[in-house]
Amino acid sequence: MLTLARREQPMPTVLQLFRNVFSGRYKLAANTGVSCGILGSADALQQLIQGSWDPRDPGRPWDWRRTGRFAACGLLQGPMLHFMYRFMDFHVRFRGPRLAVALQKCAIDVSSAPLFTVTTICGVGLMEGHTLREGLAEYRRKFIHIFMLDCVTWPPFQFVNFMFLPPQFRVVYTNMVQLLYNMLISYIKHNNELGRH
Repeated sequence: MLTLARREQPMPTVLQLFRNVFSGRYKLAANTGVSCGILGSADALQQLIQGSWDPRDPGRPWDWRRTGRFAACGLLQGPMLHFMYRFMDFHVRFRGPRLAVALQKCAIDVSSAPLFTVTTICGVGLMEGHTLREGLAEYRRKFIHIFMLDCVTWPPFQFVNFMFLPPQFRVVYTNMVQLLYNMLISYIKHNNELGRH
């Protein structure tokens, strides 16, 4: 009788499973895993687009160590995003109509963007064997390119995030945007000509 009752219950849909993982006790782990996956995917795609990796050419193999270093930055950035959005959504008292609240949250989020890019540039640099001082020097050299990318990317996308999305999907949405963003950060990080002049 019990087995029949179990069979009659409908299987959870992918959306329900997704919602359960990102709303429950696994939310931090899920957000961290998504961050690692997005950062790694962004670097692998950048290698493919840039032409340093061609799956059809054995002479241009995928640099999986480089991708792994980028993905490892998600172990830090996933929890940073998770707790930052949790803090903004549940602990800071924003005042005003919904539009004003969304704009206030955008301002905080955009002002925190350098923290995330410096962890990527310096974190990857440390994993490549460079010192923290060398990583910070590279970040300073490439800052104007990173800053321009931040200004073009984050204000419009985060406005949508804070205006229209429920809190449990903030990190997932941000990571989806970060796929494209981190492809460009990977390009900036691995382009040694930027900031030399």
